[in-house]
This record gives sequence, C-alpha cells and structure tokens, in this order.
Amino acid sequence: MSNNDQSPDNDQSTENTLSKTQLKKQAHRLQDLAREIAEMPASKRDALDLPPALLAAIDESKRITSHIAAKRHTQYMGKLLANCDYQSIEQQMQQHEAKNAHFQVRDAIINQWLDAFKDHEKALNAHLYDTYPHETLNELRNLIRNYRKKPEPPHSKKLFKALRELDNQEPLPPVGQLGVEPG
Repeated sequence: MSNNDQSPDNDQSTENTLSKTQLKKQAHRLQDLAREIAEMPASKRDALDLPPALLAAIDESKRITSHIAAKRHTQYMGKLLANCDYQSIEQQMQQHEAKNAHFQVRDAIINQWLDAFKDHEKALNAHLYDTYPHETLNELRNLIRNYRKKPEPPHSKKLFKALRELDNQEPLPPVGQLGVEPG
C-alpha cells in the first residue's frame, strides 16, 4: 500500500483528533479541575462520584510539600480525571454551586425577615398565618417574642433556623412584597 491510499477510516480518525494546542488546553483544564477537587472540603468531595484511584491521589496530594512534586502530582490527577467521566463530575460540581447560590439568596431573604420582625411583627405574622399551618407557628411565636426581647445570637439563631424550616416548606417572599420596608 502506498501513502496515497486513504481509507475512509483514516479520514474519520483525523477529524476526531485534537490538535496539540487543544490537548494541552484540555490537560490544563483537567489539572485545574483536579486541583479544585483536592482543595474542596472532604464533605463536599464525598458528595461527588469520584473513582477510588483519584480519591487516593487526592489524599496523597495532601502530604506533598515540594512545589515541583505537587505540580507533577496535579498532572497525574488530571490524567486520572481524563480517564474517567470528568464531564459528569464537573456537572455535579456546578449543580452543587447552584444549590449553594440558591441557599445564599434564601438566607438573605430570611435575614430580611429577621430584621423586619423588630418593627413589623403584625404584618409578617399575618402573612405566616395565612400561608402556613397554625401548628407550626406556635413555637415560632415564642421564638419571635424572645428575639424581640434580646435580638442576640442564641435567639436569632433559633429564629433563623425556624424560618429556614418554613422557607423549605414554602419559600418566604421578600418582605418588600408584603408592604413592609426591609431593615
């Protein structure tokens, strides 16, 4: 066979191959992903579906102190990621970040409620009684009373936790929607 003979298989393989620059960019991206996973707290990392070899490499990376050795080890972890389904791992991380962003927004609304309880308790209680079962609001009333007496951490944390539980049942609206001026 001569070099001029090109089979259809040969043409398809050249279309699917990446250039050297693209391969390097992908390798660097995977190394960054591996570094990000290694820097995560263990509780978040456990929520991801990671292969055992990568988990072992992450544990070993914690013991490496030399800069060059750490760089080589990050390259190794990137290579391990390339051999597994790294797209699904990235997707899981993005979903977790989106969930955290959602909780940050909800926490801001709950904090608005805490601030508004000082001056507009009647209007907020009216909304709560219209929206939620009365059985769940009895304890909340006591927490609000204690919070109004002493708006300090033990009472504010308990009230925040109770409001978060209500928010998980049905999202609390921003206090501005209830005709109450926030904070």
